[in-house]
Amino acid sequence: MFRSLKILDPILKALADEGYKFLFEEKDRYRQKEFAIEKDGEKMYINIREGYSKTSLSIKSQKLLEKLDVYSGDYRNYPNGIIYFEIKHEFKYYPEIFKDQKRIKLEQQINLVLHYLLEAPSDIKAERERRHREQVEYERKKAIRIHNENIVTIQHAQLDKALQESKLIQELRELENYLISIEAATNDFSDQEKRYAEHWLNIVRHFAEEKHPLKKRVNLFKKLATEPEDPYKYYWAKEEKSYVGITEDEDANEEDC
Repeated sequence: MFRSLKILDPILKALADEGYKFLFEEKDRYRQKEFAIEKDGEKMYINIREGYSKTSLSIKSQKLLEKLDVYSGDYRNYPNGIIYFEIKHEFKYYPEIFKDQKRIKLEQQINLVLHYLLEAPSDIKAERERRHREQVEYERKKAIRIHNENIVTIQHAQLDKALQESKLIQELRELENYLISIEAATNDFSDQEKRYAEHWLNIVRHFAEEKHPLKKRVNLFKKLATEPEDPYKYYWAKEEKSYVGITEDEDANEEDC
């Protein structure tokens, strides 16, 4: 405990002089507290602890502990006197560790610890910006990939659409031949009978014309050529996009200038 306080005292005083704030935060549902320092909105979590060494237990020691109702396995952990100074922040899954070494104690590494803590806020900001750039680039590449996949998918479907349209045209031609046959069969009808026949023929021809795919297809081509491009429709008519990296983008912008 004395060594830990001796190490923490100059570090915390130097951090206070640099405008760092000291906080205790609940870190889990058991309401355990975690010590944090904050500067420019960036937090780092500090922990100082003593290490443990794993020591094997003899069978005799295990039996003795069992008699004392102390849980025992094949080994136990005992304090080894080595002090660990741990620093974590949101981008470090594992803490940065400064500890006693054979030739240098932690007290002699205080300047290294301080340097790390003083540089940490700017390092955290830089890491956040780097990750943001990576995320933006990932989303951009993903949008390009989806765009190109949509083009390929819709292009493959055009053959099926063309086959369906050609089949419908053939059916409409057969329908027209059928209607002509009806007209020939009603030549000898009375005027009243012809009126009903012609009325029915006109109805069928009207809806057959509306359903004719050739007219729709031609009108679609005209629409694509004259109206503003719809980014969410007619992918088969779009050009594939290619990926250009961030560095290449910057070089291209410099040449334009």
